[in-house]
Amino acid sequence: MQRYLRPDLLYKAGLETFDDWASTFGEVVSQLEIKPAGNGFQMKNRFSKFVNIPELMMMYKEFADIQTPDMIKLPVPDLKTGKPIVISAKPDEYQKEYMEQLAQRAELIHGGCVDPREDNMLKITHEARLLGLDCRCMNPEAVPAPDSKVNKMLDILVENYNATMAERGVQIVFCDIAINEDAEHFSIYEAIKADLVERGIPRDEICFAGDAKTDKARAEMFEQLRKGEKRFILASTSKLGTGANIQDRICAIHHLDIPWKPADLTQQDGRGVRQGNMFPEVGIYHYLTENTFDSYMMGIITNKAKFISQIMTSKDPVRVSEDVDEMVLTYSEMQAIASGNPMIKEKIQLDNDVQTLKMLEAEYKKAQFKYQEQAERTLPQRIEQYTTYLEKATADQAQFTANHPEGAAFQIEIDGKVYSEATSEHVREEAGEALEKSIIKVSTTGESMKVGKYFGFDLLLEENPKSKTFFEECAPCVISLCGSLKYTCEVNLENKQGNMRRIENLAANEIGKRIEQYQRDIENAQNNLAEARENLTKPFDRADELAEKLARLDVVNAALSSGKGEDAVPSVVEEVADIPNYKPKVTVMNIPTKQRR
Repeated sequence: MQRYLRPDLLYKAGLETFDDWASTFGEVVSQLEIKPAGNGFQMKNRFSKFVNIPELMMMYKEFADIQTPDMIKLPVPDLKTGKPIVISAKPDEYQKEYMEQLAQRAELIHGGCVDPREDNMLKITHEARLLGLDCRCMNPEAVPAPDSKVNKMLDILVENYNATMAERGVQIVFCDIAINEDAEHFSIYEAIKADLVERGIPRDEICFAGDAKTDKARAEMFEQLRKGEKRFILASTSKLGTGANIQDRICAIHHLDIPWKPADLTQQDGRGVRQGNMFPEVGIYHYLTENTFDSYMMGIITNKAKFISQIMTSKDPVRVSEDVDEMVLTYSEMQAIASGNPMIKEKIQLDNDVQTLKMLEAEYKKAQFKYQEQAERTLPQRIEQYTTYLEKATADQAQFTANHPEGAAFQIEIDGKVYSEATSEHVREEAGEALEKSIIKVSTTGESMKVGKYFGFDLLLEENPKSKTFFEECAPCVISLCGSLKYTCEVNLENKQGNMRRIENLAANEIGKRIEQYQRDIENAQNNLAEARENLTKPFDRADELAEKLARLDVVNAALSSGKGEDAVPSVVEEVADIPNYKPKVTVMNIPTKQRR
């Protein structure tokens, strides 16, 4: 994005090549990841740790504006149960056997025993993804288990359909794979529609987003969904992503498969969690099949969301992106559910717990630095500053009391002429008229000027800073009573006596108010100083828990990397190593399969 939109910034920073950019803002991290076959862990080196994020974001914000939901605070529906609902399903025997064979094929590929033109990880990945969705994707003759994730979704679809009959609630099913049906290929859309009709749902209340081939047909379909004439729509991210305004009656959104990008899930959820939805709550359902490629997909999307959540935020970005937020924890929970392996679940939970504790520890250290700064520099300087102001304000009050004894007549000097209540009944009117001439001069020239004295204090007339704004009507000038400190008020034209009263109040009231304010400020600063010093002595209250979980995580990682923490799959490469003239086949399985597009 930076290269396309602001290459000049990269040039100025000396980051024209990707290697320069990567060495400045990223690090390659080695970590355990779930294997694509879902049967264990493997070490992977990924460009997944980002550093110097504040500087990166400073460059990014030169051409981009970040607006997050917590900044906009739009009136959108809440999530049912407060977070996405995860529905997990156990793999059936067909899926288990097929996954074992995929694991064996993957080992053959990694061992260099297979020509990539015959079999490769891309093919295995695609088949594994289809298998995690539904066994019929690989074998149309297979019968899914009653508790498969598709059948569990059908139960929830019907339940929500009946519960929102009065409101004509609409439900969206998102799935990006196994869409098209022909003589050789199974369509999950057609299977879901057929099952819904069999369960009593009218066929004309179910639609596919892909059926609308023209803009007119698309607009008509969306209108039917907004009115509740259609109660179900099955769609892919591309067909029902941005620009689909059907939120009026969306009561539930179902994610049947797992996309590659967190942004796809955000777009899908945005079809219902947005303004204009009549439902106060929307159910967001995620369906996962344990011990399948679903667990690997959730690992991928968790890593991506982890970085994005640290960048696209309304808060100050962290220096190193290794913390987690609520969204990332939600994805990790889904990954743990999909894995099925108790030790894998424990590892993911430990990872989340450790990252959360590290985040809390970082906040604690940040607070400690803040308290140290306050205790050693900020608050003592503030107390000293307030004390100086208090002394000056007290001196000003003493000066005014000495020059203006109780009961003294009003007297002011403007432009060298003294106006006294002892010599004129209209002294404030006359003095105000003389001051107006100076106000006109200052507001015209913009230059400050000393206009007179009031009981030993100089009077300084200045242009009002607020008068330079176009959005606020205000007085043209301000006048200050200058002693050890300045006491300021606004003065207007055509307000002769009012201006004089304001000057009188500055001396009579404002000095006393300043003294009281500085006394309160000193007291508050002293209390804050005592609190800061006390907080500096407090240790991180969850340090023992963090150390314990880190130790346990080391044990779990060691067990998983050695294969002791999982149901180890025998190495096919080792088994066939001693067979003379062995030539591996693409598929070493006895169950029927169909090659997918």
